[in-house]
Amino acid sequence: LISPKHFLFDLEQGTTFYFRVSACLGQLFGPHSESIQVYIPSAPKSVEITELTSRSLVLSWSKAIGVDKYRVQKRLKGTVDWELIAAGITTESLRVRNLSPGDVYQLRLCAGSESIAQGYEDQGAEVEVMMLEPPEELNAYQVHPTTVVLEWKAPNGAEGYKVERKEGDGEFVVVHHFTEETQTEIKGLRLDEKYVFRVFSCSTCASKKIFENAGASVSVTCLSPVSNLRITNVTIESMVLSWNMSPLAEYYQVLGRPSDQAKAEWLVAGENVVGTQYQVTGLKPGVSYTFKVCASLDGRMEETGATITGSPIGLVEHLKIKSLTDKSVVLEWEKVQSATLYKIAKCESNDDDAQFVGVGDTVDCEFEVSGLISGVMYTFAVLAGV
Repeated sequence: LISPKHFLFDLEQGTTFYFRVSACLGQLFGPHSESIQVYIPSAPKSVEITELTSRSLVLSWSKAIGVDKYRVQKRLKGTVDWELIAAGITTESLRVRNLSPGDVYQLRLCAGSESIAQGYEDQGAEVEVMMLEPPEELNAYQVHPTTVVLEWKAPNGAEGYKVERKEGDGEFVVVHHFTEETQTEIKGLRLDEKYVFRVFSCSTCASKKIFENAGASVSVTCLSPVSNLRITNVTIESMVLSWNMSPLAEYYQVLGRPSDQAKAEWLVAGENVVGTQYQVTGLKPGVSYTFKVCASLDGRMEETGATITGSPIGLVEHLKIKSLTDKSVVLEWEKVQSATLYKIAKCESNDDDAQFVGVGDTVDCEFEVSGLISGVMYTFAVLAGV
């Protein structure tokens, strides 16, 4: 060698080497120098991301033998220059802050030793990770008494998600360790119990899944559906619905649609109803309607509900006299849809102050009114009811 500097390559990591130098002239060598001891540190192992938020992460690694210190650098993927984050690290982890959500970073960890002239080995160990935001717009829908559907929007760069749930005051448990979908159905929940659901975004680092630790959360109570829904009163243009209360419901939503439009959207007939009774008005006589009543709590509605079909009472039509004697008359009329009872009334037509008085009721479509006075003019009325 003629240069006072020489590079040695491919030295085994984790090995101590001794070097000495002798001057030479031709084939003659002078006395050698003092020996120097150099330890070639092993590159850090098990380098991984152990904690991830949208703006920071924790880089961790295993301690390497013969290493006195570590240096951590970063750069955006696609750039050339490394930026120093910290040097002289003596622990086996470091939190890296001030990162930007959605960016991909490369991190390099270099081992250091007092025996290395520049202090640190050059290559180091590298990992790459994308900074993630939590899932967006997480919502929960109770689509069945014991089933909830979670939906959310995917943040930029998310490769999958982890889903957890907590029942009441219990601990969070994992429902899905990993899913690529942005919707999941969770069954087997308990009625009238409050649940909290959390969803975490996932990225990949060194072929290992890593989840951001902020997550998005939503709470929902599995309300018992309304029970014993019934029609308690009917008029020509309205129906009164009654039901048994759901134990935890704050209020109820009353929905309706014509029965012959089973695929049509439900229309709101009564919103945020307090109590267990509601009169639906503005209906068309004789038209059949289907109604659904759903319990609500904290602005969320259980979607199963209870349903019932019925129709307002139509007007009695084509009322006529079927037969007549000097003391009685037989009335008949057409059947009114949904009517189960008819009330018959009479009044004397030649008395201006006369009022209708009931003379009886029937489930049939004809009725005999007896006890009439010969020679008196009567007016008859028939009312349909249930």
